[in-house]
Amino acid sequence: QYLLHRTAWGLRIRAVGENPAAVATLGINVYRTKLIAFVIQAMLGGLAGALYAMQNSYIGSDIFTWVKATSIVIMAMVGGINSPLGTIIGAIIVTALPEIFRNFQQYLRLIYGIAIILLMVFMPSGIMGIGSTVKSAIDKSRRKRTAQKNLVNGGSTNE
Repeated sequence: QYLLHRTAWGLRIRAVGENPAAVATLGINVYRTKLIAFVIQAMLGGLAGALYAMQNSYIGSDIFTWVKATSIVIMAMVGGINSPLGTIIGAIIVTALPEIFRNFQQYLRLIYGIAIILLMVFMPSGIMGIGSTVKSAIDKSRRKRTAQKNLVNGGSTNE
């Protein structure tokens, strides 16, 4: 992911996702970019399905229930959709929740619902978003201290 975000293609995909009209004014073919991104995503999804079928020796519609689909969405939300590491952490947490709340199995969907509401209100970027929020707060604090230090020293940067 790191390399994808640093390449011209990665920047183009992000720009099309954020503001397609502005990207189109720069002469980038928005339709073609979206189509290529969709094809790549479909290939990766097909590969994941093939690996899943190969591992289980069976695949059918009864495997993918509503509960399974919502669990996958919750995994991504908990960890942070913009981070592959966050998604893995979210998967570990959501997989462990039924074991942690084993005595409250009948309330598990209620717990998931409350967790989603709390996530969307307090942590819209998931767990990995907390790291970036803390980092920006630390950077802001350092800049503030540097500015105060410069004011005390009469505006000079020498110590």
